[in-house]
Amino acid sequence: MFEYIQGTLKYIGSDYVVVDINGVGFKIYTRVNSISGIVDKEENLKLYNYLNVREKEISLYGFSSKQELELFELLINVSGIGPKVALNILNNTNAKDLVTAIAFEDVKALTKLPGVGKKTAQKILLELKDKLSINDIDEDIRPSEFKEENSAVSEAILALESLGYDPMESTKAVRKVSNKNLNLTVEDLIKNALKELARF
Repeated sequence: MFEYIQGTLKYIGSDYVVVDINGVGFKIYTRVNSISGIVDKEENLKLYNYLNVREKEISLYGFSSKQELELFELLINVSGIGPKVALNILNNTNAKDLVTAIAFEDVKALTKLPGVGKKTAQKILLELKDKLSINDIDEDIRPSEFKEENSAVSEAILALESLGYDPMESTKAVRKVSNKNLNLTVEDLIKNALKELARF
């Protein structure tokens, strides 16, 4: 119904703002980071909106960019995640880190977010991993869990990539093998990772 709302910022709450449009104040739930970023932008404040309609409640959720709004809409389409939980998730991470965690199927990173248990994290991965692309994510912002912990792991991943394997799949395969045995040599990591890649 509302693509965006643009007006004058009148009030900032803990998780919402009030935007005045021709004398009407709209209460819009938004990200804490979005709120802090618009403190000095009282005139012509623009938020992209999602209208949430329930039996006894109508509420607006606003975001400073279309990317944030689209990610929010993907999250609320996951079974068990409502608008408040989705907003809380976005309040505690950024879009790139969240997309990266989903693309790398990083359950551990997702369960660190408020309101996300292991089952919910698995639902997020199942329902969103094919809707988000790691190709839009820079290498240097991958989750710490996927950064090479030692030279053997790093060398094995680079070797697989040089053979033409996908960087993400190479990382997943080597990490899986490494987690089973932390003392494998580069050669052993490559050999066992190739077996994992054959199953993908």
